[in-house]
Amino acid sequence: MTRTLDTHRELFGFFHERLTLARGDDGIDLTDDAAMYLAQMLADRARLDRDAPEADTLAELHLRHADATPAVQVRAYRELGDRAMLELALFEGRIDRSVVGRSYYEDMGSAAYARLDQVMTRWFADAFGTVFRELAERFRDGVALIRSARHGCADGESIQDLLARWEHTPTPHVARLLWDRGILIGRPSGSGGTPG
Repeated sequence: MTRTLDTHRELFGFFHERLTLARGDDGIDLTDDAAMYLAQMLADRARLDRDAPEADTLAELHLRHADATPAVQVRAYRELGDRAMLELALFEGRIDRSVVGRSYYEDMGSAAYARLDQVMTRWFADAFGTVFRELAERFRDGVALIRSARHGCADGESIQDLLARWEHTPTPHVARLLWDRGILIGRPSGSGGTPG
């Protein structure tokens, strides 16, 4: 019996599909490797069992880890680049109200990915190839791709809106809507498996 993978029941597949559709629809020409990295980043960030990130500003995160060991720098600069990209892509209203503007996030994120590329190339045999170099050079395209994929999910409510609803009122209906969008969060009471 041949079975196909239902990508809407697996986070990486869900985000990869959304990013792939957005790449085609909006003509954002990031490489497959960069899009796969972004899909994995989004899947990792969506996990509830993920440790909360450090609550430092981007500048503090950079300054605290600039002279750290290469392994610590990899984690710090990856966090910095990822956080800057997600802030711009998903929380644009918050950035518009902040003291620092979009260019701060773009500069910090791009510089973090550039530094990450340098550390990976020098100390880790260029394990990610050109992915971080591409994200550094085309940071705005990465932001645009995530933003486009987010808006492409809007069958009424965005995932972000549904997650906010779930946080305040975790109902079986909201759980079903999230499951339908690939976010495996909670199960409706009385359900033996997937919501339905």
